[in-house]
Amino acid sequence: MAASPSGLVARSWKRLGPMADRAANLFYDHLLEVAPAARARLAPERMPEMRRALVARIDAAIGGAVGKQPPPAAGAPQDLLLGAPPAAGLEALLRTVRDMLAVEWSDDLAAAWASESPRLLQALAPASAAA
Repeated sequence: MAASPSGLVARSWKRLGPMADRAANLFYDHLLEVAPAARARLAPERMPEMRRALVARIDAAIGGAVGKQPPPAAGAPQDLLLGAPPAAGLEALLRTVRDMLAVEWSDDLAAAWASESPRLLQALAPASAAA
């Protein structure tokens, strides 16, 4: 029996758990490649907080696969995409997961992550996804 898309996403995200901070750094590198205008809203002193909030939101959307990440605090940054369009955030996330998983990345994983896009968009840009 084939794994469900959400199961594949959860398992692959869990594999990134020990490398969550590195993955979050790579996410922002990719986001700035995809949406260079976001650089204007980048506040280097807030990046550790942004990375933690990013991982916590994605983890919550995927169902707590990483497990160690607390839910985003009430004062956590809201605009994790630095004003970039939600689609740019999703593209940055997919690139990040693909790059972090490297040889483990497959067509099945790509399809699973793509099928989970609505849930991931909600995590990355809650206000935008609700609009």
